[in-house]
Amino acid sequence: MPLDNVLALVAFHAVLALALLVLLWPEPKKGVAVLRRWGVAEPDERQTEVALRYLRRRRLWYPVLMFGIPLLSEVLGLPEAGDAGQAWLLPVLLGGLLGEVVAQRPVRGPRREASLERRGVSDLVPVWAVVLHGLLLGWLLVVRALPVGPSFSPPGVALGSAFVAALAGWGVVLLAVRKPPEGDWAVDAALRLRSARVALGLAIAVAGVACAGPGNMIGQAEWTDLLLYPALIGWYLVVRPVRVGERVR
Repeated sequence: MPLDNVLALVAFHAVLALALLVLLWPEPKKGVAVLRRWGVAEPDERQTEVALRYLRRRRLWYPVLMFGIPLLSEVLGLPEAGDAGQAWLLPVLLGGLLGEVVAQRPVRGPRREASLERRGVSDLVPVWAVVLHGLLLGWLLVVRALPVGPSFSPPGVALGSAFVAALAGWGVVLLAVRKPPEGDWAVDAALRLRSARVALGLAIAVAGVACAGPGNMIGQAEWTDLLLYPALIGWYLVVRPVRVGERVR
């Protein structure tokens, strides 16, 4: 691609990314809404500021990834994303991962005492969701290993997006388990829980979208499209708010 075309594409995507960032940038009422949704009944100003910092760490990356990944694919001549899982959900997952990486830095200012209760993955995400995600990835591996016609999209695109989403999602879960405490106990627990469950739910959704189409691609019965439904149900049940202190199963 000629250099002037590349520069024009970069400028166009940069304007779109900036506009999206302005739309997504959270206001204080959004921080309050997130905390209330995840079990902090009446957030005060300090708690709201922690939630806003949490949201900004993620939303800063969303426009860059949503427009940067397609731009890079176009410039390098890579296969284009063919579904919502690759085009929208994956950048959100990667943005969450980068946000959690940034959150691993020690928090400046007063530090609260860490809870003596040992925290593990099963305290943040339900076991059944882990099993569902594994089954979807296993099915995708089996189906995508079968030959497809030349007119269909390369199997590596869907397979790659599902496994990149899996790595990003589980990266968020593991980082949420080990990140330094931030804010008081209720806020820290609520945001930690939200990070892990939303990430795993999105990874399940991406895997479900990738699994749903291969049956038609290889000439099998359309019942394979039904795999999308348990994935979407699983996504909904995982990302629904769980009150702080409620047992995750």
